[in-house]
Amino acid sequence: MKYIYYQIYRFYKRWGDRASDIAAVGLITLVECCNILAVLYLFTYYRSFKIEISIWSIVPIGGLYLLNYFYFKKISSTDIKKWDAEDPTRRDTKGALIILYIALSIAFPFYLATKIYNQTHGGFLT
Repeated sequence: MKYIYYQIYRFYKRWGDRASDIAAVGLITLVECCNILAVLYLFTYYRSFKIEISIWSIVPIGGLYLLNYFYFKKISSTDIKKWDAEDPTRRDTKGALIILYIALSIAFPFYLATKIYNQTHGGFLT
C-alpha cells in the first residue's frame, strides 16, 4: 500500500495540489472501504446476510482515514528515494496497474449492489 500511496501522492503533486498527502490518503481510504463493501456484498449475495448502512458508518471510515494518515506519514525517505530512482517505464506500467486496481475496486461493489438489488426486487436495474 505504501507504493500505491506514493504513486497517488506523486500524481496529485504533479498537478500542483497543495494537500496531495491528504488527497492520496482519502483515495486509499475510499478504495479500502470499497473493498470492504465488496466483501460484505459477497456475503449478502451468497449467504443472505443483511447489511444495514447508516450515518454511523462514518465513524469507522473516519477512524480508518486517521489510521491511514498516520501510517503513511511514516514512509521513510529511503523508500521515496528508491521509488524515485525507479525506471520510468516500469513506474508507468505500475501506475497503469494501480489505476486499474482503483477503478475495479470502486466499480465492483456497485456491480454487486446492482446484482443484489435485481435479485431482491425483480430486476429493475440492469
